[in-house]
Amino acid sequence: FPVYEAANLSRFLQDAKKRGYWVAGATAEKGQPLPSYRRETPLVLVLGSEGSGLRDLVETRCDFHLSIPAPGGVVLNVAAAAAVLLYQLTCAIPPADTTANTAANTVANTAALRNASTPESGGMDEPDA
Repeated sequence: FPVYEAANLSRFLQDAKKRGYWVAGATAEKGQPLPSYRRETPLVLVLGSEGSGLRDLVETRCDFHLSIPAPGGVVLNVAAAAAVLLYQLTCAIPPADTTANTAANTVANTAALRNASTPESGGMDEPDA
């Protein structure tokens, strides 16, 4: 997963969607249970802040929401939730023989996003290492 910091997240999500990415918002509740989700398309995962979650405008840009099922209403902090989500999402990649074109498209789309949205345009900054 490439990691990006966006100066204007709403615009970044619009750019990503135009390039074939789906946008998933992480929520403590109301989302599709993470274990039932199978990633078959390029995905942008958006995490909100602890306490207030996703901002309204960002939430409207999400195609769907993912939640981590937890017993007894346990809610993870954003760092722990990110670790669980990224681990599960990288384990949910389809078999390699069916993703040759998808992998190539993901690389091309990632490069296009990197080049199309610059900090000056309010898009994304360089990915973190």
